[in-house]
Amino acid sequence: MRSINESKFEPTRLLPVTPVREYMTDSAEFNEHISAQSKLSYSIANATNGILSGLGEGQIMFFYNVKYGMSPALQGIAWLLFAIWNALNDPLFGIIEEKTKSKLGRRVPWVRYGAPLYAISFVFIWFPFAAPGDQVGLFVNFLVMLCIFDTLFSMIGLITYSLPAEMAVTSKERASIMIYSTAVGIGGQMIGIILPIAYLQGTGSSIPFWQLLMVILAVGCGVAMYGSSYYLKENKWAQREESFGFVDSLKETIKNKPFLVFETMNFAMQACQTVLFSGILYVFTFVMPLNLFPDVLYFVPIIGILVVVIYFFNKYINRIGIKHLFMYGCAAGALGFGLLPFFGRSIASQFIPLTLIMIWLASYLLSGTPLMADVIDNDELLTGKRRETTYAGVNALITKPSISIANWLFLGILGIYGFIQSEPGQPNPVQPASVGDGVVLAFSIIPVVCLVISIVAMKYYNLDGPEWAAKKRMIQETHIQKEKDFVETLQREGKI
Repeated sequence: MRSINESKFEPTRLLPVTPVREYMTDSAEFNEHISAQSKLSYSIANATNGILSGLGEGQIMFFYNVKYGMSPALQGIAWLLFAIWNALNDPLFGIIEEKTKSKLGRRVPWVRYGAPLYAISFVFIWFPFAAPGDQVGLFVNFLVMLCIFDTLFSMIGLITYSLPAEMAVTSKERASIMIYSTAVGIGGQMIGIILPIAYLQGTGSSIPFWQLLMVILAVGCGVAMYGSSYYLKENKWAQREESFGFVDSLKETIKNKPFLVFETMNFAMQACQTVLFSGILYVFTFVMPLNLFPDVLYFVPIIGILVVVIYFFNKYINRIGIKHLFMYGCAAGALGFGLLPFFGRSIASQFIPLTLIMIWLASYLLSGTPLMADVIDNDELLTGKRRETTYAGVNALITKPSISIANWLFLGILGIYGFIQSEPGQPNPVQPASVGDGVVLAFSIIPVVCLVISIVAMKYYNLDGPEWAAKKRMIQETHIQKEKDFVETLQREGKI
């Protein structure tokens, strides 16, 4: 591994050169405490971002396809074209946000002033300017809204994705942040599942009522996200560090080998998540139609299992380790998705597969962000700089195309199995039985392949174990010193 002293860049402050072994103690972790207020504020920002992005990018395909009669083939083309812009805007905004200098910091201004625009763009998704059945108009509308909404999502999402890496250093505190985030976010997850089932799928659903719900949701999430920005924690000293240029920033990022391993895993994980959240409505529409009551009550024990698994994983996270926690969860998820075709076509009969999928989801919610945070810590050892949003942006450059690819594959399988396009103003056509088989196949086989790829990739992820914990302690001590230096500088300048 190239040391920072061998870098051609002059960092703001070199990390300590004390040998790692001198930091190693009987405990792999060290004391660190992040206030509950900071954790809660981050959790609200992350949860509201998850609600808007989950419904916006998760249900836009179903809304335009089933409710407005847009051709699946045209949607597939739109997803692939969108992947080009989707890949470019994230590293661009990530590096711009890294270079931001303001009294509010590098992160807070983007969340505070981006929240209203983000909420407005979410509303416009559900009010197409094209009439139902107008294939050309819907194609343009769909593509334009994907690009606009995702750009604003990137502005916020790059920060909410990477901020835990800046807020904390230890795996324990980062996992604690994600516990808060998951606890707050469960409500958002339920909103993302129940609202489409209740008010978007089925012949009795009403487009105007759905649009009204989305407006109310946008206002609520926008206000909550804006308010949370006043209590977010970030490292103010980091904005005084000299940033890399765009090209050098990308070069230094790619040189971080654990990042490339992580990205292989995360590419597959993003595809798996996309199929889960985009495909779930197709499952509950064409495979096992649900009524709001009592069928939705079956989700209560499943969500309960999610909470219990998160508690168990958090309790033993130091013993298990973030890497192995993730791998065990992926193994459970692969088994769960693989069993879906063999457990009948009702929510009650699918309890065992869904439970296994919840175990995977719990492990990913807890470990995904801390794994990326360790990659960013490793970059600080290499470059001497904190570059959270740069990594979030390059991560999106590599992984976001998987969203388009997963949706394209899902729609392609449905087309092979005889999906009949609905006609504008007409009742949804009765689909042949083969469509249900296609939905089950797509919803099962794509995630299984993705989860297996993730497990294999993570076997080569080496930011794990006591020696890595010792290096993280070096980073923490450096941050404490940088904070002291920053305060002393402000005092000399008469700013505090």
